[in-house]
Amino acid sequence: MSGYGFRLHDPLALVAALGTRAAGALAALSAAAWFDFFLTRPYQRFTIADG
Repeated sequence: MSGYGFRLHDPLALVAALGTRAAGALAALSAAAWFDFFLTRPYQRFTIADG
């Protein structure tokens, strides 16, 4: 599953390199949120399961 995280990294790196600092920070927060939403259990929720 870690390979999917790199799909979030490429647009983030592009925005951080070409955009402003605020745009890079917003992209980083967005990537972290979507990583949590789609790739951690329970899926499609913004919580992380215990144990």
